[in-house]
Amino acid sequence: MNIAVIANDESNARRLCGMLGEFMTKYDEPYKADVYSDEEAYIRRDRAVYDAVYVEACGLPGMELAALKRVREHDGVVKIVLIADSARFALQGYEYDVFDYLVTPMEEASFGRHFDRLYVRLRQGGRPEVFIEERSRVTRLFVADIDYAETMGHKCVVHLGRRSVEIRCTMAELSNRLGPYGFCMCNQCYLVNLDRVRAVEGDMAVVGQARLKIARSRKKAFCERLFSAYGGLPSARAAQ
Repeated sequence: MNIAVIANDESNARRLCGMLGEFMTKYDEPYKADVYSDEEAYIRRDRAVYDAVYVEACGLPGMELAALKRVREHDGVVKIVLIADSARFALQGYEYDVFDYLVTPMEEASFGRHFDRLYVRLRQGGRPEVFIEERSRVTRLFVADIDYAETMGHKCVVHLGRRSVEIRCTMAELSNRLGPYGFCMCNQCYLVNLDRVRAVEGDMAVVGQARLKIARSRKKAFCERLFSAYGGLPSARAAQ
């Protein structure tokens, strides 16, 4: 596994590389971690291909999104993890398809939960897909194309942009199948693809073009999953 670290603080870069090494050992995974002083150095690199890139933006107010934009424009598929000293830009990060958002100082336990999720996603390979029963046939759906699923009476409806698919499956079964891919229940009726959440406005999750009610009893767990392990709901909203 090849990982890039973009960090302007040498001590932070060393600590992050140390944590990466610890968890790579846990998975008995050979890896290489290259450190770059800024996104420009990363972009000018010589042919190296990375599975994930950690972008540190601590102490540089307003630079988080600029760095993300440059990295994403250069690498369209690499998994980006943003590291910052505030959660204020978390939702905007989704505009650049940020995989995860970590807030310093990072605790080993929270980093471990993050890395477990990253490792599973990277090792799935290609575009993860699921096969579901759609009326009288079996349909293949790419997980990344799913916005959310909802229960309607005794059936489930999976929403994929402007298209929807009615399936023979309980919400509990669907949640078990999609949970490992970053899906979370925001109430008993909705199973949400966290990568598709554009904003959280009060008790509503903005998912694609839909506004979905977040149950009070599920809001804490939903937001913790949405913002990984760094806690706290940012006041900023996602870019429209």
